[in-house]
Formats: sequence, C-alpha cells, structure tokens
Amino acid sequence: HKLRDENGTDPTLDSLPKDVSSSSSSSTKAHAPVVVPPPKQGKGWLGGPAAFEASLSVPVFSRRREVFVGRAAMAGYYASCMWEATLMGPGPLSQLSILSGLPPFVVQGVVTAFILHGAWGLLPITPTWSAPNREDMQRRPVGPPRKFVNPISNPQGALGFSEWGFTKANELFAGRIAMLGFMGTCMVEPIAGGKGALSQIA
Repeated sequence: HKLRDENGTDPTLDSLPKDVSSSSSSSTKAHAPVVVPPPKQGKGWLGGPAAFEASLSVPVFSRRREVFVGRAAMAGYYASCMWEATLMGPGPLSQLSILSGLPPFVVQGVVTAFILHGAWGLLPITPTWSAPNREDMQRRPVGPPRKFVNPISNPQGALGFSEWGFTKANELFAGRIAMLGFMGTCMVEPIAGGKGALSQIA
C-alpha cells in the first residue's frame, strides 16, 4: 500500500523497472506446468514400427512376407489334412487337381513354379538384400536365421517358439513348420502314389 506514484495510483508491470518486471515474468514462467506431448505412433500394426513391404509379384524374404506365407501354409495344410482324414482323400496336389479340373501334371508345374518363385528371393539381385529389408530384419529376436543357436542346450531359442499360447513367436514357428511340411508333402506325393501327409506318415 506504500507503493504509489505521484498521481496516487498503483504501479503496473509496465511502470516497474525492467529488472523487476523480468524477474516477475521469469518466476511466472518457472511455475507454469510442463506439457509433455504424447508419443507418436508408427505406421505399422497397432502403431508399431512399419515393416518392409514389397509387391507379391516380387520374390523377397522379409518379415511380413514370411508371416503372410506362413499363415497361408497353416490354413492350406490344415484344410488338406482335414480333407484327407475325413474323406480318405489324396494329397494336396491331387486335391487341387480335383478342385480346379486341371490335369495333375499341370498342378504340379504350377506349385513348382510358386516354390521356385519364392526361392528366387535368395539371389542378391532381389530386395531381400536391400538396406531397408536388412534393417527391418534386425527387429526379429536373436536366433535363426539371424544367429545360430545350439538346439540341444537351447531348443526354445533354436526353434524360435515361446511358452504355450497364441504368441507372435509361436505363430512364426508354426508357420515355418507348415511351410516346410506342405512343401515336403507336395514333393513326396508324386513318388508316394498321390498320398497325402497323413498317409505318408502312416
């Protein structure tokens, strides 16, 4: 109440000295709440990092392609085994021949072409060896095919599966087994007289 100018009015910040106004404004800024911006989400699934993408017509070994082909192999292998067990039917190549109406040798040639198309992705001229794909592959857990793991001392790390349940690692493991099993069944079927996976095991 003692701070009054000659006109008898209270001083404002503009009428105070510069050092006083700057100190008061700095103290006001110091006590202002700090607003932390929310983290930015990526472009991938559920906001995760985006995976390397390539057209289906391009042969490439990538994370996304392996998951896609693994899911297709699991669904196809399961359907083929169910057909064989329920109807005592033949193997997957003969099943495709029945469904499509094409001769067996044509179906064998088409399946062989698909397998060779995928194997073409191992060549150095494909996007498999590109820098973006190799960087994306580093996001996988340490283990095959990135690093050799002793299957005797660490079978879980060597095979790449986790505990029981629907996990990402188990899906990848089951997809790999389905791809190998489906390809092996198709290769043995012409030799086994058109028998499917169940009949070949029996």
